[in-house]
Amino acid sequence: MPRWGRALWLAIGAAVLLRLFLLAWMPLTDPAEGRYGEIGRKMAELGDWITPWHQYGVPFWGKPPLSFWMTALSLEGLGVHEFAARWPHFLAGVATAWCVWNVARQRAAHEGAIAVGVLGTALLFFLSSGAVMTDAALVLGTTLATTGTWLALSSNHPAQRRRQAWCAFVGAAIGILAKGPLALVLVGTPLLLWAAWCGRWRALWEALPWVRGLALMLALCAPWYLAAEWKTPGFFEYFFVGEHFHRFATPGWSGDLYGKAHHAPKGMIWVFAAGACMPWTLVLPAWALWRRLRAPGLSVSAPQSATSGPWALTPRETERFVGLWAVVPLLSFTASSNIIWTYVLPAMPGLAWWAARRWGSDPASGLRWATSGVWMAVLAWACLAWFLNANGRLERSSAKGLVQACEAAWARHAPAPQPPSGPHAPESAADGPARLVLLGRRSFSAHFYTEGRAVRVDELVQAPARWPSGGTCLAVKLDDPLSMDAARTGVTLVEDLGVHHERQLWWALPPAGAKERP
Repeated sequence: MPRWGRALWLAIGAAVLLRLFLLAWMPLTDPAEGRYGEIGRKMAELGDWITPWHQYGVPFWGKPPLSFWMTALSLEGLGVHEFAARWPHFLAGVATAWCVWNVARQRAAHEGAIAVGVLGTALLFFLSSGAVMTDAALVLGTTLATTGTWLALSSNHPAQRRRQAWCAFVGAAIGILAKGPLALVLVGTPLLLWAAWCGRWRALWEALPWVRGLALMLALCAPWYLAAEWKTPGFFEYFFVGEHFHRFATPGWSGDLYGKAHHAPKGMIWVFAAGACMPWTLVLPAWALWRRLRAPGLSVSAPQSATSGPWALTPRETERFVGLWAVVPLLSFTASSNIIWTYVLPAMPGLAWWAARRWGSDPASGLRWATSGVWMAVLAWACLAWFLNANGRLERSSAKGLVQACEAAWARHAPAPQPPSGPHAPESAADGPARLVLLGRRSFSAHFYTEGRAVRVDELVQAPARWPSGGTCLAVKLDDPLSMDAARTGVTLVEDLGVHHERQLWWALPPAGAKERP
C-alpha cells in the first residue's frame, strides 16, 4: 500500500474514534433522537416487538420497526443511555461504508479507501451514522441492494456474483423494514433507468434470482406488516397512503400524526445535498481546478479499463450506473417541498463512489487530497461539537441536564422508596408516580432519560393522578407564558431548580385534590 494510502486509513481511523466518542458524549437531542430513542426504549420496556409506541397507548405508524428493534435490543443489552441507543446505528453506518468500499475497490484498492473516507466524513453521513433515527438502517438497506446488484452484474467471480445477488434482496428487505416501499423506489429507479439507457435488460434479468429473491424479500418483510395491521387496525391506510403519497405529493399535508409538514422551496434538495456533503462539496472542485491549472488539457475523468463480468460491462456503463445512483434520489425529491435534509442520505454512497472514481484517475494527488479532506473534516466536526456545547446549544436541545437537575432535587426532597412489588406493582413506568411533569410542549428526551417516568400535560388538572404527595419536578417552557402563569398559581413551588432545556424547573407540591402517592 502506498504511503498516502496508509495515511488515508489513519485519518479514517481518527474519524471513527471521534464518532465513537460523540456517541457517548453528546446527549440525545429533541425532537428526532429523543423521539426514536424513547420509542425504542418503550419497545424494550413493554416487550412489544410488533407495535412501536409513540406514547403509552398511542401506536407509532410513521415508520416500520427495524431501527426501533436495533435500539431496543441495544438498550436491553447495554442499559438505557446515549451510547447504547446510538451504537447499532453506528454499526449500520460502518456496514454501509463497507459496502461502498467493497464495490469501489473492485477497480483499484485506493478507490475503496477514498470512497470510505469521503462517505464517512461527509457531514450528514457522519452525523447520521450514530444518530438514533431510521435513516442509517434505510441507507444500509439501499446500499446493500444497489452494490449487491452491481456486483452480481459485473463481478468476474461466479461465487461472488451469486452471493451478491442474494445480498441485493436482503438489502431490499432491510430498506423496507426500515422505511417502507420507498426503499424499492430508491433502489429500483436508478437500476431500471440504467438498464434502459444501456440496453441491458437481459443482463439484469439473468444476474438476479428474481423469483426466489423476491420470495425471500417478502418472507422477511411481510409478516411484520400483516401483524402490525392486525394488532393496530388503520396502520395500512396511514402508512401506505399518508406517509408514501400525501407526504410527498400533497403540499402542506396536515395529516401527519407525529410531526408537521415542511415547506422547503422546490429544488431545495440540491442545496441540502451541498451542505450534506461538506467538506467534499469544496474539496473535490478545488482538486479538479488545481489539476487543470497544473496540467492544462488533462482530463479529470476516470480512466478506462477492461470490460467486466460475464456480460462484458464497459467502463462507460459503470459510469452511468454510478451517476444514476448518485443523482436519481435527488431528482426524485426535486419537485417536493415537504422534505428535510436527511432525504439526501440514500444518494451519498453513490456520490462517494463517484468521487472515488474521479480521484482514482490520479492516485498520487487523489490520495493526498482525500487524506487532507478527511483530516479537515475530523478537525471541523470536532470543533463544531465543541462549539455547540460551549454556546449551550446541546443543553438547549436535550433534556439530559433537566433530568439530572430533577434527580438531584429528588435526592434532596424525596428519596426514592423501595420499588413496589407483588400484584399491585406498576406494569410499566407509565403506571408509577411521575418523576417529572412537563407542562406544555413534550420533550421525548425527557421521557427517555427518566425511563418513562415523565408526564406531559396541557393543564395541571391532568397531572394529580401521578403526582407524588411529597412533590415532584415541574418543568415549563420559557416561551409559554400561559403555562408559566398556571404553574405559579396552580401548585406550591418549593424550590427554583434553574433553567434547563429552555424550561424553568421547580420542585413543586401537587395541586389541590391530588391523590396520595408514595
